[in-house]
Amino acid sequence: MQPVKFVDVPAGRVVGVQRRVELQTADWSGLWDNDYMPRMADVDARGEGDPCCGYYFGTDVEGVVDFVMGKPARADAQACEGLVIRDAPAAHYAVFECGMSEIGATWFAIFREWMPASGMQEDETAPCFESFGPGCHEGKEPVLIQIPVKPKA
Repeated sequence: MQPVKFVDVPAGRVVGVQRRVELQTADWSGLWDNDYMPRMADVDARGEGDPCCGYYFGTDVEGVVDFVMGKPARADAQACEGLVIRDAPAAHYAVFECGMSEIGATWFAIFREWMPASGMQEDETAPCFESFGPGCHEGKEPVLIQIPVKPKA
């Protein structure tokens, strides 16, 4: 498993529905279907761009993240009840591609295989995120998994 590219993502804001989840036990489908879908119009009104994203913001508890289902926020976006706006710092990202059914296996391969051999480590100051562009649910476009990285210390 190798990244398809590396990109520098500027600092920005994201808007969406946030839930604190345990990575190993989260009901990902339930989060998207029950928490995000009812608020999608609110997120779209405050966000920009086509891809819907899942952002993983670190917490002070190992294995627990603040998961934000949303998209990049418009410059003038304001949160409303039930939505958050989070700042995301600039970071250097390794970008991986996979299909919808391969998301879990791809995350596993990134952190268990690629990362240890890469000479890089996760930059935990920035969120990891997945981008779900139009057509990804039908297999026409890949899901992009983006991991903030920096050289190993």
